[in-house]
Amino acid sequence: MHLTALVSISIAVFGWSVAAAQGERADRVGAEAPTAQDTPDEVIVTAKRLAKLRLDVQAARERAYGVFNEINSDNDFDVNCSGETRIFSHAKRRTCRARFESRISSEAGKEYLDGLLLSCNGPGGVTQECMFSSAGGRGISRAQGVENPLQGKRQQFSDEITRLANEDARFAQAILDFYAASQKYEAARKHRTD
Repeated sequence: MHLTALVSISIAVFGWSVAAAQGERADRVGAEAPTAQDTPDEVIVTAKRLAKLRLDVQAARERAYGVFNEINSDNDFDVNCSGETRIFSHAKRRTCRARFESRISSEAGKEYLDGLLLSCNGPGGVTQECMFSSAGGRGISRAQGVENPLQGKRQQFSDEITRLANEDARFAQAILDFYAASQKYEAARKHRTD
């Protein structure tokens, strides 16, 4: 946090705490004037940077997935996290994806390309015109056929998480830790924008 922001926060917190303390004293019946002992000599503000809290959330999420990967009943449910670069950006972000999602997406992409190659087998090969024609639509249909089981697999994955959270105390605690870290991050983010 920049020094000026820290000073601003310190002044704001100090001003609020002094006003609150004086308001409490004024509300009391027979209150005396505040003495030097009633006002704080020093205000210490400890704040975590938003980026640190975001990293805490990511670490807690990956710990929970680590426990889940150890105890789940199907290796296809194992979750892998990696840094991915967003399109049109240099910024990386951590994403976590179950193996079955990566496998099905890869198979669907292969089917789409195979469908395009079969349908657009003209002299120009795979062209933009062919991709957006009915021939290209056949490639999309092939990909969608491969992706059909995805929803059912996601439901099984969700059921597995619920079952294991109810059966394994270590996994349940990892989920609670992730939730607590997420709440801290969201509160700090909300407070920052207020």
